[in-house]
Amino acid sequence: MDKTVDFTSQDYYHAFFEYAKKNSVLIIDPNGIILEANRAFLASFGYDESDIVGENFSILFTESDQKKDLPLRELRTVIDEGQSFDNNYLVNKNKTLTWVSGESILLTNDRQERRILKVIQNIHAQKESEFSIIRLNNFNENILGTIEDGVIVLDENLKILKANHSFTQIFNFDKDVSKIDFKAFIGSFDINSELSNAILNVFQSKSNIGRIQLEMDAGSSEKKTFDISCTRLAEEGEQTKILLIFHDVTAQKQFEKQREDILNFVAHEFRNPLTNVILNVEMIDEMLKEKNLGEFREFMDRVRTNSQRLKKLINELYKTTRLISGNFDPDRSVFTLEEVIDEAIESIRQVSKETYDLKERQFAGLLICRQRKINAGNYQLPQ
Repeated sequence: MDKTVDFTSQDYYHAFFEYAKKNSVLIIDPNGIILEANRAFLASFGYDESDIVGENFSILFTESDQKKDLPLRELRTVIDEGQSFDNNYLVNKNKTLTWVSGESILLTNDRQERRILKVIQNIHAQKESEFSIIRLNNFNENILGTIEDGVIVLDENLKILKANHSFTQIFNFDKDVSKIDFKAFIGSFDINSELSNAILNVFQSKSNIGRIQLEMDAGSSEKKTFDISCTRLAEEGEQTKILLIFHDVTAQKQFEKQREDILNFVAHEFRNPLTNVILNVEMIDEMLKEKNLGEFREFMDRVRTNSQRLKKLINELYKTTRLISGNFDPDRSVFTLEEVIDEAIESIRQVSKETYDLKERQFAGLLICRQRKINAGNYQLPQ
């Protein structure tokens, strides 16, 4: 069966060939030799008739396409099937490349000669736009891939449309995030539905939310604390999407807990010597009122001793803050660990004994002073 078309209407053919402005047309013989080129082709790609007429149409293909035998394969397809389609670069006269879309049709003229009518359309602008979008998407993907925070995009049905590598790694998910049930995933941690309600509010009010803090199980089954922010992605003509960012603040929370523990410890350590100072000052005050100066020096020594303890604690606290901030160069020395342990045990034993003896003597002293006041009729019971 002859698949060629008998093109006998010369008026239609010439009108299309001569006057088309956007459709470039070449007439090629079955061997690939260019016989004619219309004005639209010459104007679009910078050639003169003398540049291409009589040349094989393969000169319009890039070197890489020629090595792939694309020109020969196109000819064979047209001759075998009567037509072919292509979408590739065309080489301009100045060697620049233009992306084109072409359709080739096998025809028979009135002299019964087989000819190939190749219609070419310039689609370079569209292709550049597609490439630009692809490059932008790749750029965005590369950015997401370098972000350590977990990032996901949700649609209005709370279906995960996209997730970066960090998110799947943090929570030990497979790469196919579309299978993740986000409601079930977040529901086990969002006990008070704070995050779920905030996400719904973003869709409804079209406003973003600040950070919501949740403690969640990571892929390693350890508890981690995340600051989660939610941002609406407005795309005209498309379904609303939101961007969720999971920022791991576990280390920060642990540091805050350690700092709180240190402050509690310091407050506890300050309380004992401060209490001793206050009690001794009260005792001295009582003695001054009673003019009992016998034990005055002893209580003054206790005040001085506990004041020195407070000063030492404050100095140690100052050194600790400098050490944490990195502005402290610690002293380095060789020591025997056993001696340090023995010294610490003995210090605790002495402090504990002294504290007990001091409180017992202070209590006894207060009782004596109060008894003296009672005997003298100068003591009033507390209200």
